[in-house]
This record gives sequence, structure tokens and C-alpha cells, in this order.
Amino acid sequence: LFLMNSPFVIQQARSLSQRTEIANASGNAQKASALYRLVLQRTPTRSEVKMSEKFLSAPAPGDKAVPPLEKLAQVLLLSNEVMFVV
Repeated sequence: LFLMNSPFVIQQARSLSQRTEIANASGNAQKASALYRLVLQRTPTRSEVKMSEKFLSAPAPGDKAVPPLEKLAQVLLLSNEVMFVV
């Protein structure tokens, strides 16, 4: 819970989602794939791409909500797999 609410992690997720290779990607699948490559150093599976596309295409609730792309970046940064990236 500490990392989920950490201003540092939130800022890192925001910065990650604004990187040119992600921001300039043509669609949600490409954005998700770029995030996976940057954070986890691997290509996402088909099911991960499908889940990411569904998540990114869902409308963000409220005006002050964090954009879905930033949320996805935060989820990947907080994943257990990040701890074991070689």
C-alpha cells in the first residue's frame, strides 16, 4: 500500500507514460507493448496485450482521475516481476 500511494512511484509512472516511445505509439496495443518492454524488459503475451487494451480503452472516472496509461505504468512498476528483472 505504501508504494501504491507513494508520490515517487506516481511520478515515475507519469514520467514513464510520457516517454516518446510510448506517447508516440499509434494505439493502445503498441503503448502497452512499449510499457512492457521498458518496465519488464520483455514482450507482453497476447493475453497481457488484450487485458491492457481493455484497461486503456475504459473511460477514466471523474475529472481528476489518473489517466489509464499512467495507472498501467504504475501497476507494472509495482509488479512482482520487476523485482526479478535480470
